Amino acid sequence: MKRIPWLPQFQIPRRSHLDQGVLRLRYRRIYILPTRNGLSFGVVLAIMLLGSMNYSLSLGYLLTFLLGGMATASILHTFRNLLGLTLRTGRTLPDFCGGQLGYTLLLESGDGRPRTAIEFSSADDILHIIDVPAQCTAELIVNCPAQRRGLQALGNITVATRYPLGLFRAWSPIEFEHTCPVWPRPDHLGSQPPFVASQSGGGHSIENVSGFDDFSGLRQYHSGDSLRHVAWKAVAREQGLMTKQFSGLGNQSIWFDWAQLDGIDPEQRLSTLCRWIIDADRDDQEYGLRLPGIELPPNVGIAHRTACLNALATFDTPPPRENAAQGTSD
Repeated sequence: MKRIPWLPQFQIPRRSHLDQGVLRLRYRRIYILPTRNGLSFGVVLAIMLLGSMNYSLSLGYLLTFLLGGMATASILHTFRNLLGLTLRTGRTLPDFCGGQLGYTLLLESGDGRPRTAIEFSSADDILHIIDVPAQCTAELIVNCPAQRRGLQALGNITVATRYPLGLFRAWSPIEFEHTCPVWPRPDHLGSQPPFVASQSGGGHSIENVSGFDDFSGLRQYHSGDSLRHVAWKAVAREQGLMTKQFSGLGNQSIWFDWAQLDGIDPEQRLSTLCRWIIDADRDDQEYGLRLPGIELPPNVGIAHRTACLNALATFDTPPPRENAAQGTSD
């Protein structure tokens, strides 16, 4: 809501704690004030009342008080449109630094009444309007720019309504304890060295392991299997969801190791590792990730890719060696 210079500003006390995953709006959480249209409507009613008094217009009195009663009754309807509304936090949609994060909010009526034209506005003034049907749950995805690598909170959002006449605005400030990982920005193609297997831990020797050279049979589909290897012909024959198996000598596990990129800026290292993970996942290459204090064994699939990227997002880079040496000498 934009600031109006000629209106008094009401300072809402800040809450000392964040809201948890479930919040039901009650009386003390909801504020209500007239909108600009409401103030203009009040001025018009005052002029109509003065004119009716000046010219003794009975119909003027009737129309003035009728409209005034409707405006007064809309205060209750506007307030009740938010009262009892239940908000729950849902899944998050992470993205790379510079992209758009998605925070899912689940809205429930709470008392069986439909809620109309519920507005959500974030700190970036992005407005979302949604209707919540009675006895149903509505899903809203609030998008926020991914500013920097790490865990980014949803921040302050405002749930409001101007229903039914737009003369009054009821709102409630909310700050959920809801975070979403921001993955490192992948290094540009061609600007990083090609990924190679780490030789630490025995490296990887060529042996008969599962690969992608020769077809060896079918097995039941497991969560995380690549959709490229799904036997769609078997699905069409109503044999269930099956995954193709291959054997060969060419597919070996690759380790992406923090120590492989010694001498590079820490954030640049994370960007390079991020690019390697994306490329290996695209090629269905089995890979693992080693970071200081973190080791994810080789695997494939979307779940493994997400786990590796989340590890990069939440990884605390060690301080530069120069600064550590200066601190020791001091």
